Amino acid sequence: MRPARGVLTVLALAVGAALGSASTGAQSTEAGLLVSATVTRSCQLEAGPLTFGSYDPVSNNATIPLDGETILTVTCTKGTPAAIALGNGANESGGVRFMKSGGDSLGYALFQDAARGQPWGDQTGNMLTLAPSNGDPQSIYVYGRIPPNQDVPIGSYTDSIVATVHF
Repeated sequence: MRPARGVLTVLALAVGAALGSASTGAQSTEAGLLVSATVTRSCQLEAGPLTFGSYDPVSNNATIPLDGETILTVTCTKGTPAAIALGNGANESGGVRFMKSGGDSLGYALFQDAARGQPWGDQTGNMLTLAPSNGDPQSIYVYGRIPPNQDVPIGSYTDSIVATVHF
């Protein structure tokens, strides 16, 4: 004959209570476990190319500069203040940036503002200072200008600028 369900339940509870009462006499101790992490400052910087297009020293750019722009994307840890510096390039001379084509040079400048009034460099005072980051990527424009009336021969002129984010 099978015992009724209620009897099995009572038996299980009795065995559990007996085991539980045996362990309540055991000793125990507690300790706190400290859990921590440090969030560090971090920034990533991506730079697109600055392509001015065609410079025409004979007509279009004899009296009018040629302007161009590109975007830097900077992403920093939330709360991180930063400053972006643009180096002088591989062909700088006398404080002026130059693009080269063989031995020929074409001068240009980089600016922080669309009006091209605030030069952009890598020294205190001409770096772009950013407010503390909210953690989202920020698009930062770089404005370039090739001054007019530069007597240069045909060619492909290039330079290489190092963009650095200080944080």
